[in-house]
Amino acid sequence: MSFAENMQYLRKRDGLTQEELAEKLDVSRQSVSKWETGEAFPETEKLIALCDMFGVNLDSLLRGDVGQGGAGATRGEAHKKAKYYDAL
Repeated sequence: MSFAENMQYLRKRDGLTQEELAEKLDVSRQSVSKWETGEAFPETEKLIALCDMFGVNLDSLLRGDVGQGGAGATRGEAHKKAKYYDAL
């Protein structure tokens, strides 16, 4: 799934409208709409807020398939994986 697809899936999963999500992030509803259609991309601080809000890691939000149970590793698991790859 793309970032746009993941955004829309997670928002709907949590029962939020675009307007409600926009209010939580202090952006316009049009911004959320553009993120979900792939016309625009949020700033880094908004990406981090989205990860915290939806309980996913950044890699999964950007490149994963959160709709298929691929919500991504927790921060602790991601840190363990990073240490593993550093050791290689």
